[in-house]
Amino acid sequence: KRLAIFYHPLFQSIIKYWTKAFMLQAGNVNMIGFIEVNLRIQKAMLSQWDFYNSLSSALTDWLRELENLADKNGSKIQNIRKVNKKEKDSISLVTDQLNSLTFEASATNEKYQNYLKANKTHHALKYADFLLSVDGFGKFLFDL
Repeated sequence: KRLAIFYHPLFQSIIKYWTKAFMLQAGNVNMIGFIEVNLRIQKAMLSQWDFYNSLSSALTDWLRELENLADKNGSKIQNIRKVNKKEKDSISLVTDQLNSLTFEASATNEKYQNYLKANKTHHALKYADFLLSVDGFGKFLFDL
């Protein structure tokens, strides 16, 4: 029944509208695009919204979605498509992604940087250069 709802034309249409609004790479969502959607959803749903708590939650959701995608494909997270092959530190990658947003971020680059520097060991940051497919993004929206 859940599978039928997920593939229903109306839900698929909703996913297409969301992905068009926040798509940063053709056919995929990068970490900051995913986090920005996640933060906006949390801000709309929580009366006591806090950027730092929500960012921590969004990073955990990013990691969980990548793990679920890897499990579904019977592989490891490392086999999921990356943004680029060059190795960059996660803070630089996030800064690049923030600067390439086609819409205003939920917080300033400085606020993001402060959080990332204070939480640079967060496991999800190891995957800042990965991309989530439209189906993976749709699954996240569906699970909400």
